[in-house]
Amino acid sequence: MDHPSLVKYFEAFIWHAGEWDEAFCLVMEYLEGMTLDQRIKEAPNGLPWPEVHTIFNTCLDGLIYASSMD
Repeated sequence: MDHPSLVKYFEAFIWHAGEWDEAFCLVMEYLEGMTLDQRIKEAPNGLPWPEVHTIFNTCLDGLIYASSMD
């Protein structure tokens, strides 16, 4: 999927470090910036409505696009 509201996914694999050690790995696009969790913690009185509206619409655009992919 290629959409500006979605992080690009490149590959998935299982990494084996030994007979019993394994990790499931996803290789995705690296995005610089603040996480939503960090941004919320920076605003103890809540985020301003215009910013919430932008975040919500961005997420919704990505979900709509992803759900249309069959």
